[in-house]
Amino acid sequence: MLGIGQITTRIAELVRSAMPYAIVNNNPNQSMFSRIVSYTEVQHALDAGWLWVKVVASDVDYNEFTVSTNYTTLESNWGATFTNTNTASGQNVIEVDSDYCRLSGFHTYTAGGATGNDRRGFNIAGDYNYINGCLVTDSDGSGFVTHGIWNSYSDCHVIDSDDYGFYTNSQGVRILGCTVNTCGNTQRFLQDSSGDNFTAVANLALNNGTYYMASGADNGLLVGNMLDGGTDNNGSGNEITGNKTF
Repeated sequence: MLGIGQITTRIAELVRSAMPYAIVNNNPNQSMFSRIVSYTEVQHALDAGWLWVKVVASDVDYNEFTVSTNYTTLESNWGATFTNTNTASGQNVIEVDSDYCRLSGFHTYTAGGATGNDRRGFNIAGDYNYINGCLVTDSDGSGFVTHGIWNSYSDCHVIDSDDYGFYTNSQGVRILGCTVNTCGNTQRFLQDSSGDNFTAVANLALNNGTYYMASGADNGLLVGNMLDGGTDNNGSGNEITGNKTF
């Protein structure tokens, strides 16, 4: 005969299998039904094989996670905050190692104590991913770091990162309608030497923040941005127009 715990687990499996997406909810005051059908962490849902995950707002922080399966969609909102429980160097809050994924509405901060500005809000190593409406309110490293090619950011914001707001060292990255404020590095947006064919349109850099294009970051488009510190172009073939320095 099955025990109560086994019966509850079986019910949860049956209900989850009938749903089109996984729900992540760690609220301590949620209903019993919600407790049964929800995961408490995004990583648990990803490890269970879900490719579509929705996160519920909570007063309790969620933990860091890594996306390692292509075509994953994750949806959250700024009322759900993610942080890193592992405070060792190199431990980022959100890692995307896969391709063709979409993340929207995530809010991160790092827990402090890092050395060398090496823990980030978002670390995107995969290719062709779309990051929309995400917020970094504190980072012991950069806010968004991109190593994969042809990734896109829109309506994302960085407030108080110890290093860069957006750091890119891969080609074809698009940064559209994003804001960076109060970073440890005055280069709020940095296209490193491998950041060719970038697109940066309608972004805002505050508090003496520049958009820096390193030597080798070529054939990019920098149009219609508001930059407190202006632009610093060391690449070639870049189209830079309609930007305003204030």
